[in-house]
Amino acid sequence: MVTTKFVDGEDVSVHIAKMKSYRRDLIMMNRNIDDDLFACFLCISMPPSWNYVFAGLPDKYTSSEVEQRIKDEYSIQNNQA
Repeated sequence: MVTTKFVDGEDVSVHIAKMKSYRRDLIMMNRNIDDDLFACFLCISMPPSWNYVFAGLPDKYTSSEVEQRIKDEYSIQNNQA
């Protein structure tokens, strides 16, 4: 999961679903990770050019907040293209 990266041109929903499936796999192997760590993995899976998207997150954030920011930014980028 740590080495999974979003690739330009990939659908962001597919990328998020892939990350969630890796988390489910970990749960099935009794190696669950908490939501804080999963949120970090979601952030680092995005290219460095997306760092500004996460800059406004509060000190304590959830994976659903990160997911929503990724989807919002992806939507904005697609509408501008």
